[in-house]
Amino acid sequence: MALPTADLTQLLTTIVTQIGPGVTGGFVVGYGIKKAALFLLSIALKIAAGVAGLFVLGLMGLEALGVIKVDYVRLASLFEQVAAQIAAAVMWLVPEVANAIPTVLQFLPLSGSFGVGAVAGVLKH
Repeated sequence: MALPTADLTQLLTTIVTQIGPGVTGGFVVGYGIKKAALFLLSIALKIAAGVAGLFVLGLMGLEALGVIKVDYVRLASLFEQVAAQIAAAVMWLVPEVANAIPTVLQFLPLSGSFGVGAVAGVLKH
């Protein structure tokens, strides 16, 4: 059974205007993100690990010298407070994302093809 001409024209228009640019743009962005992320992530992780290590080492050294006293119970409670704030932020975000779903569905062909292109760009050697 052949498709009616109007349906075929609409299908080709959708492919040309949404899926084609989506795949192309996604590939370019994915490839760029891969290259930039690998470089920046390696530097950022090394810097963060170094700073955190020096901070903890400094605290331990000052505590061993008797200059300061670290309250590890308070430090653990501080980390728990930060985790609770992050959880509250995520709980706030869930309804916001749910409200955005109709808009996202409107651009599904473009965003889906963009995602496919981005994955292909990231996986490109």
